[in-house]
Amino acid sequence: MSYFEIKNLRVTHRSFAGVKTVLDIEHLSIEKGETYGLVGESGQGKTVLALTIQKLLRCPPGRVESGEVLLDGVDLLKLSQKQMQRTVRGSRIAMIFQDPMSCLNPVFTVGTIMTDVIKARHKGLSKAEISARAVELLEEVKLADAGSVMVKYPHQLSGGQRQRVIIALALACGAEFLIADEPTRNLDVTIQASILKLLKELQQKHGMTVLFIANNLSLVSAFCDRVGILYGGKILEENTAAALVEHPREDYTKVLIEAVRADAREAEEIASDEVLLKVDHLKKYFDINDDLRRLKHLTLKAVDDVSFQLKKGEVLGIVGESGCGKSTLVNTILNLFEPTEGKVYFEGEDVFDSARKGSNAFKKNVQIVFQDPYWSLNPRWLIKDIVAEPIDVYEKLGEAERLKRVEALLEMVGIPADACYKYPHEFSGGQRQRIAIARSLASNPKLVVLDEPTSSIDVFSQAQILELIKDLRKRFQLTNILISHDLGVVHELANQIAIMYLGKIVEFGPAEQIFSHPRHPYTKALFDSIPTLTTRGMEDLKTLEGQIPSPINPPPGCAFHQRCPYACERCSRETPQPMDLGGGHSVSCLRAGELEEALQK
Repeated sequence: MSYFEIKNLRVTHRSFAGVKTVLDIEHLSIEKGETYGLVGESGQGKTVLALTIQKLLRCPPGRVESGEVLLDGVDLLKLSQKQMQRTVRGSRIAMIFQDPMSCLNPVFTVGTIMTDVIKARHKGLSKAEISARAVELLEEVKLADAGSVMVKYPHQLSGGQRQRVIIALALACGAEFLIADEPTRNLDVTIQASILKLLKELQQKHGMTVLFIANNLSLVSAFCDRVGILYGGKILEENTAAALVEHPREDYTKVLIEAVRADAREAEEIASDEVLLKVDHLKKYFDINDDLRRLKHLTLKAVDDVSFQLKKGEVLGIVGESGCGKSTLVNTILNLFEPTEGKVYFEGEDVFDSARKGSNAFKKNVQIVFQDPYWSLNPRWLIKDIVAEPIDVYEKLGEAERLKRVEALLEMVGIPADACYKYPHEFSGGQRQRIAIARSLASNPKLVVLDEPTSSIDVFSQAQILELIKDLRKRFQLTNILISHDLGVVHELANQIAIMYLGKIVEFGPAEQIFSHPRHPYTKALFDSIPTLTTRGMEDLKTLEGQIPSPINPPPGCAFHQRCPYACERCSRETPQPMDLGGGHSVSCLRAGELEEALQK
């Protein structure tokens, strides 16, 4: 008998539409100490399975019709909720959720959250011992300055830091079976790689068994020993990670593999010399107070002297780790933040000067699609009113004409016209993103900003959204700014790339040139952190060590020198200036010339 087994499990969901079978798993087994990957697109039952294992499934509308879930020979489905809480949840099974912000109480500090769990699981410890254990666990998950993290609230941490706190909480429980539900989904590429390596190290150190849930096969093939493909609630195919990627049997598995082969697709070239957007020495500094250390009027340099041009029809991909200034740069360009210094010109007009004069021309011509379509669509509004909002602002149409325009926009993005009288919660993530795109096109803009447009949706929906964006670009001759931590998405859509680090652009140029010949060590580190279908085990996955320095107190010289494997003594003294490499390619690195050959390896 295996350490963990599922036999003949059938779970249904009741709704007004009838009874739907959500899970129908004949057999699934995981050996002790093994890492098992469960892969499938959204809606296939992955999270339902994780909740069913812990008896956390909401019943009704869910219902476990039959089957066994065996942990070390004990059928968990036969245990009462009290028995599960006392002897299984936390102590034997722990779960890392997809969104750490949703499971960390925002009104408590990290220290309070950690110590509450330790007190509940380890009776008899003194207050000092509990605090020491909490700090020890935070250090074990490689959180720098664990003492400082203890007094912070969840919103004061980055996404990667919050995910490490969740992992520390799982360790605090002493669990032997860990369920990781897409734990790296919303993290940037370098943090994603470091979280995966951390999980593997902790698994080996503590002898844990891991069920790793994901929709991306490249992550699973790098991290897991065996992989199961979940489709329609059934285990469609199962094999070792290497064998499944190299010799898939089922058509669905082949489609999943094809969906992550982004390296085979490249963005189309655009031939236009007309400059649509010009950013000239833009700076955005924030005056902040550090209440923890009782320091006032500190300067946070979120965007620090950024310049570039964007031609009509181009797609500029802005890439960098969380906290590097990508979103602040775009928000300042859009005049959502008042700039500290610098100018932005749109079609030759000064954007900031026009806004002061009360002109709406820039707002009408520039729209944005936000990262999470669920939160950017008003849940109380019908779809017809959400999509028509820009029309109501910039045009005066009668109700019939307005509705006809909305229906045309929805059909253009692949949403049926009868969706007009539905609410956002009635749609999948991919459909909501299509609705958000339809809204962005309602004012007939010339520039559309795409802020992580595929990060909240599965790989299938992602591929469809990317095809839609490319089709709409051709149809409306759109220009785009794309913010993304998914370099596969950037490779497919962008003609130009800006690599940002600590508020500055460290490399800029044609996408294909940068992807094939990166000239900055940071750019190379970003590319090396991406797991692919050929990545076999964590030892093949390279990570960028260390945290991004504080933009309040940046290091002297090159901002990247503390994390750079090629840094020399000069890098800690001199600030690099942009070096023109020809063909529109520039890099800010003191050793760019001598490192050219080393960075191609």
